[in-house]
Amino acid sequence: MTALRRILDVDAIAAFLRGAPVENAYMLGYLDPSYAEETSWYCAEGHGEISAIVLVYTGLRIPILFTAGRADGITPLIMQFRAELPERALGRIRASHIKGLSNAIQLLTEPQQMSRMGLSRSEFHARDITAAAGVVPITHRDTGDIYQLYAHWPDHLFEPYQLNSGLYFGVREDNKLVAAAGIHNLSTRYDVAAIGNLVTHPEYRGRGLARRCNSALLVEVFKHVGLVTLDVATGNTAAIRTYQHFGFQHYADFYQGMIAINR
Repeated sequence: MTALRRILDVDAIAAFLRGAPVENAYMLGYLDPSYAEETSWYCAEGHGEISAIVLVYTGLRIPILFTAGRADGITPLIMQFRAELPERALGRIRASHIKGLSNAIQLLTEPQQMSRMGLSRSEFHARDITAAAGVVPITHRDTGDIYQLYAHWPDHLFEPYQLNSGLYFGVREDNKLVAAAGIHNLSTRYDVAAIGNLVTHPEYRGRGLARRCNSALLVEVFKHVGLVTLDVATGNTAAIRTYQHFGFQHYADFYQGMIAINR
């Protein structure tokens, strides 16, 4: 018999997620104690073992719902706890789960196919990475400039608290911020980080600025953790090439889009 419950046992969650560390990297990152107040975990268990997990993270302007594990456990979890889940959320849902969720969720936007890519510290250090010339750290003093840059991408997932990590970098030209890159989350406890919010001003593309920002970011992130992951739209070939330059490899397909929970 399958048991559905809200779970607070971080060791049990970690043991399950570590079975596929790249595929579950965002969830592992948000399992860190520093994110505890913004996370709600729900699990399906059978024979004393976790078979599926749903995570809701509320630390961004939009709640995010993640899924992991067996597809046949996700819908029952959402239906069981639908009253306490957010009415709307940004779904970051495994491709193998999306088709089976029609009874639990409504797709409010066309889901975008995303590639989950991963890179280990050893693979990164084995590559010849060029210097990140002209890249500078971004701090809270730059928040206004960051929002001006990200205004070109209204669906960004940047929040000022992410700057507390000290792991945001950018390039300034013509007295403005024209490129930036940083992290979504980082956990030294679980040895993983998720990077993103990598953008270049439309008027400054094609000059390798994103690559330089990413280079500076990865050098610093790998001082803290041994595994770095990211999500990139499968149709964004330029970004994929940038990440492949550093050694990132594709691991799994996800769908991202706004969803509503069926009440």
